[in-house]
Amino acid sequence: MASERASQRAFFGVSALLFAASAAVTIVWCASMSAMGGMPMPGGWMMSMAWMRMPGQTWPGAATSFLGMWVVMMVAMMLPSLVPMLWRYRQAVGRPGETRLGRLTALAGVGYFFVWTGFGMAAFPLGVALAAVEMQQPALARPYRSRSVWSS
Repeated sequence: MASERASQRAFFGVSALLFAASAAVTIVWCASMSAMGGMPMPGGWMMSMAWMRMPGQTWPGAATSFLGMWVVMMVAMMLPSLVPMLWRYRQAVGRPGETRLGRLTALAGVGYFFVWTGFGMAAFPLGVALAAVEMQQPALARPYRSRSVWSS
């Protein structure tokens, strides 16, 4: 019983530290992005600079920067809902105190985040392409306002 309680404390402690670290880095990163501003677009909105290269930055560097931001924000947003699932997985896979239990749980969590990182890797080139088209075609950059069935 004591080892189970210690295992539970360690699991939730590591999860809380990981969340706090990723949330703190996300806040700092968002503050630096906000200070950069955006690019004014037709229709009065601002395009995020996340889809642009900074002066002197290569495209692989821009992609790496985006992916780093994506992973940190993803962990901060998804970890709170993932932790209960990982805890249930941990309980189903083995007994407390087993050395392989921590590795299997970490592997399940890393696998989950790896899949979402792959999605981010696919989203970046699509976002860059859409931003390039919007800069060349001002008509596409305007916000689309449709009339709702509920509007009078």
